[in-house]
Amino acid sequence: MIFSGRWSTKISYIVGFFLLLLVLIGCTAQPSAGQQVEHDWAFFIYGGQWTDNTFGNILLDWQTEYDNSYLWTVGLSRSIYQVNRHVSVEIELNTTAHSGLQDHLELNGAISFRWNSFPWEQLINSSVSHGLGPSLAVRHPEVEKGSDGNSDRALLYMQTEISFAPAVDEIPWEIFFRLHHRSGVFGLISHKSGSNYLAMGLRYRF
Repeated sequence: MIFSGRWSTKISYIVGFFLLLLVLIGCTAQPSAGQQVEHDWAFFIYGGQWTDNTFGNILLDWQTEYDNSYLWTVGLSRSIYQVNRHVSVEIELNTTAHSGLQDHLELNGAISFRWNSFPWEQLINSSVSHGLGPSLAVRHPEVEKGSDGNSDRALLYMQTEISFAPAVDEIPWEIFFRLHHRSGVFGLISHKSGSNYLAMGLRYRF
C-alpha cells in the first residue's frame, strides 16, 4: 500500500523535501520588473490510493485505511473569474484510469472555488480549492458496490485540494494533494456508495 507503513514515512520525507525546495526557489528567484505573469490555464496529473474512510473522517479526523485500488488522472483546468484578490473560480475536466481492485476509465468535470491568499505567501505560494461536478464511470465501479452487489456509473464528483508553488509567478509549476471523491449525495443523486482517493500530483500553469 503506497501511502501506509514505511511508505507513509518515505512520502513524508519526500513532501518535506519538495516544500523546502519550493521555498528556496521562491526566495532566490527574481521576478521580472514591472511584469505580471498570467496563468489562466493549467495541465495537471495525479495519482492516488483508495481509502475506505468517509469524506468527513478523512478531513476532520485524519483517519485513513487504504486498500489496493489506485487511480491515475490527467486533466485541464482554466481560471474563469477572479472574485477578488483572495478567491478565483475555475473549471476543470479530467480523465481517470483505475487499477487494482477495479479496472475502468472515469470522466469528471468540476467548477471549483480557489482561495489564493495566505500570510506566508512571501515564502511559498499556496492555495486551497473545493469543487463539484458530474462524474461518469465507463463501467460499474467495483469498490463502490453496496451490499446488493451494485454500483452506479454516474455520481457527483467532488475534489478538495491544497497546493504549493514557488513564491514567484514566473515559475509555473506546483505540487498538490487532493481528495478525489465520488458521491451519491445522501441519496439525492444515487443511493449507492461512493469512493474516496487520497492523491498527490503536479500542475503546470500556462
